[in-house]
Amino acid sequence: MSSKKVATAVIDFLNQATATSAVSDEEKESLEVAAQCIKDSFKVEPNEITPGSGKRLVDAYEAYEQQHPVEASSTASNNTDEAEKLKAQGNEAIAKKEYQSAVDLYTKAIELDPTSPVYYSNRAAAYSQLGQYESAVEDALTSLSIDPKHSRAYGRLGRAKLSLGDAGAAADAYEKGLELDPSNDVLKRGLEAAKSQMNSSSDVDAQASTTEQSRDGGAGGTGGMPDLGSMFSGGMPDLGSLMNNPAIMNMAQNMMQSGALNNMMNDPNIANMARNFGSGGGMPDLSALASNPQLQNLARGFMNNQNNGNSENNSQ
Repeated sequence: MSSKKVATAVIDFLNQATATSAVSDEEKESLEVAAQCIKDSFKVEPNEITPGSGKRLVDAYEAYEQQHPVEASSTASNNTDEAEKLKAQGNEAIAKKEYQSAVDLYTKAIELDPTSPVYYSNRAAAYSQLGQYESAVEDALTSLSIDPKHSRAYGRLGRAKLSLGDAGAAADAYEKGLELDPSNDVLKRGLEAAKSQMNSSSDVDAQASTTEQSRDGGAGGTGGMPDLGSMFSGGMPDLGSLMNNPAIMNMAQNMMQSGALNNMMNDPNIANMARNFGSGGGMPDLSALASNPQLQNLARGFMNNQNNGNSENNSQ
């Protein structure tokens, strides 16, 4: 059938439509304009329009449609159904902790229907279980680009970011998810974990700064050596107070256990100070004590042990 014959059949169909009472006056006017445009475009003369050709054109189209359903719609529907089956299988694999199988099944679902935010979000969860957090972040972001209101994707993004050590980004993701789903307990717990990690990191940074200052001389001006001058600045200290001082007792205990006390007494200068002090020779020379290498090393070891213990207590 030539294009002009099709045009005449369409014109006849439009003419028949304008003759029915099913269309309004405004719609009839639009149909008449359309018919005139087709006449002008295809150079159709009035005597070339065959009455009834419009009806035959409609009948021919309906017959063809019955014999040849729209393949595109059928294919899309079949793909969606198959993708949903694959998603369900992926969910079952997650429940069985078969995370790589879940990734493979979600990937096949995505290939059939790349427009679903759920498939990307679910695959992000499986990637996190495998420790592949960068891939999880990518899938979560893809899911949110398709549907910015998919709250579960924010949860998967938060978990991956938290596992990568980016607690700030994780907290932001969880908060956005809670804006969409305020009662979601998973998002609430995730936000608490992110904030806890942020606080823990702040504590560790502060402790590291304190430790660094101590190593640089902040604990007494001699690279971690206790300030013996200030300890004895008021004269000979009360022995009872010294015995009750945990730091002094700990240092003394370390000295005895490590044999450092015996080594120090082998130092002629230390031994001489001890003899003079024991025989009433007066207060020992504190500057000489502070500059003694053995005493300095012992004090540094004591201070480092204290700092390391504090750091461990702040870690989680």
